[in-house]
Amino acid sequence: MRSLILLAAKLANHVSTRLPPSLGRWLRNRSWPSRRPVLRYLEFHLTDHCNMNCGGCTHFAPMADRWFANADRIAADFARLKELFRNIREIRVMGGEPLLHPDCVAFLRIVRAAFPKCRLALVTNGLLLAKQPASFWEACRETRTLVSLSVYPPVKPQVQALSDLCRNEDVPLQCVESDTFIARCEPNGTVDARKAFRYCRGSWFFCPILREGRIYNCAMGCYAAYWNRAASAKLPEEEGIALDSATGPSILEYLMRPVPVCAYCSPSARAFAWRNGAPKLEDWLL
Repeated sequence: MRSLILLAAKLANHVSTRLPPSLGRWLRNRSWPSRRPVLRYLEFHLTDHCNMNCGGCTHFAPMADRWFANADRIAADFARLKELFRNIREIRVMGGEPLLHPDCVAFLRIVRAAFPKCRLALVTNGLLLAKQPASFWEACRETRTLVSLSVYPPVKPQVQALSDLCRNEDVPLQCVESDTFIARCEPNGTVDARKAFRYCRGSWFFCPILREGRIYNCAMGCYAAYWNRAASAKLPEEEGIALDSATGPSILEYLMRPVPVCAYCSPSARAFAWRNGAPKLEDWLL
């Protein structure tokens, strides 16, 4: 059943990119038109920095500043999101590495209070998972949070122990193996932005990001400043759409249009073996 749902969603993604945005937004989110529609997916960072340096990281974590999300800011943003959307189907708490945040459980409670029916996941590389206090596990159970484990090669020997830990704590675990990363940045911006956008959406990539009162189409535009500083580049730094002046439908329509950074994201991606170490710019470039 799950595979049929995913297949139907992928088909909806593919078709929606070929419709006018006003129609495509409803098909993509599988939501009837309304002033308070449904948003299918949203993610946000607890930290921008990480305790790994994965080459090709789409969130540019190896180049990122040491940055921590503010709970009051996130609480205000989710209060506004609750006014704009009757539900967000899936919300992922990410980084960087979210377990580097000293109070990550506060954010789980904020999200669950705003959207009690959402699928809530904490995405982690697992290096700090076994060190979490009892209060973390209690909060995961209380908020019905799924732990989504990104299984990079160094984590593989720990998977069984982490699975046992989550089972003992009665917290669901999802393991996603990541042996390869993808380089798709075309530094001169010569990609057909509309074709790139259609490829992205038609290939199941729909990852809007919340950051300090604004929603962005994807990580590349949201965190472009880190890449530009490291590579002395001019990747377009997207403005996103502000929650305080937007409506639910206007956000959905914004997410159905290509943005300038799409011209720097090529469908002709280059896959390479995962590696951890000092950032090498070629790991992000075609």
